[in-house]
Amino acid sequence: MKGRNLLPKATAFILLSTSMTLVPWSDARAQGQLPTIEQLTPAAKKDPTAQYQLGLCYELGIGVPADAKEAAKWYYKAAKTNPDAMHQMGFLEAMGIGSSKPDDREALKWYLKAAEAGHVQSMFKVGFYYERGLGLKAPDLTEAFNWYKKAADKNVLEAQLQVGRMFQNGQGTTQDYAEAVRWFRKAADAGYAPAQYAMGSCYSLGQGVARDYVEAYKWLIIAANTGSDDAARRRDSIVSLYKMTPAQVAEGEKRALAYKK
Repeated sequence: MKGRNLLPKATAFILLSTSMTLVPWSDARAQGQLPTIEQLTPAAKKDPTAQYQLGLCYELGIGVPADAKEAAKWYYKAAKTNPDAMHQMGFLEAMGIGSSKPDDREALKWYLKAAEAGHVQSMFKVGFYYERGLGLKAPDLTEAFNWYKKAADKNVLEAQLQVGRMFQNGQGTTQDYAEAVRWFRKAADAGYAPAQYAMGSCYSLGQGVARDYVEAYKWLIIAANTGSDDAARRRDSIVSLYKMTPAQVAEGEKRALAYKK
């Protein structure tokens, strides 16, 4: 699925134990070449990437006993320049890991810093915080929409769904059902079940598209097949709710089977 970027997991980069070349963490793990603490510690004296990786090791207990406070110490060092570390600092503050209690204001500060440095997952988190008013005096839907849109433009699927919902409801932006469908479709075609469910709802209600129960049924089948229990229940209910004929049901199933992203 091209463009797929689901939250909250970030792409972590690590130094190969053999060559100390920077590669994606998953690739290093697959090659059995995760660096040792002994290799990372000297590099972490000056290198923000190594500092961030030490934080990961201590947070996840890789090569050392898990230690949230030690993880936070290394993330904080790296966060002066490293956007991934800034994002992790936001996560730790939000969860109260390594500190006395969760702190939404501090979490937002770090997420915002990371987002402004181009961290796409932090862009989504900033949107979420502004939408819910976390760490703020009150929600700010316009700012929430703006940050969701930044993340959506970077192919974050949850952000694309949120942009669609905000267009659908006229929250933080002008209500526009056609734009809502356009954003739902982007995420749906990338295989995101909640967006596929949203497409089914739009067709059943005639929002942004002509009302079409067969097309609604198709999208609900697709969403259910992707793993949405809500879509499976909705799929089964609309047949009786809209008095769909056996021919319509068969056509919906045919379209779902023929669907290509």
